[in-house]
Amino acid sequence: MKTKTKKQTKLAVIQPASAPIETEAPDWVNVTPGEASYGLAMWEGGGGEEQRADLSREEFVLLKRLVAALRGYELRAPLDAWERNQRDDAYRLRIAQDEIKMVLGLESAMDALCLNFRKRLNLGASVEEGKWRLENQQGADDMALDDISGINRRGLGIYSAEEAKSAAS
Repeated sequence: MKTKTKKQTKLAVIQPASAPIETEAPDWVNVTPGEASYGLAMWEGGGGEEQRADLSREEFVLLKRLVAALRGYELRAPLDAWERNQRDDAYRLRIAQDEIKMVLGLESAMDALCLNFRKRLNLGASVEEGKWRLENQQGADDMALDDISGINRRGLGIYSAEEAKSAAS
């Protein structure tokens, strides 16, 4: 007798069509030159820059690592060009405080984007027809962004060191 198995729902992952599916990361994923100017730019086919946003090094590294994660690259500790040649594998595998800060920054960015959607819905925005829908589940009085002190996602908890100390006592 055949038994039916429940089809598992896959999580939606935003991935550009041009993204390679591989785990061996190119150099740009984990190495960022120091002491440089950083930016995000777009060129139109004719030549010159159409748009440019100047970025801090921290913002630049965050955007690179976000793209690398979406493309499925293997991430290691972010290094500068000097560290790439001077550090051992254990150093490259470590999880840097800046990486943890990036994850919390992405969590804050998600909050800000959702808050923006809620504000626009409250102003009467419509949602384009398609796969996704939005539902404003709370009133407009709770629309302030709070600092994120910790998150728990996919079996990994990230908390401030002070919060972990107070929870242990």
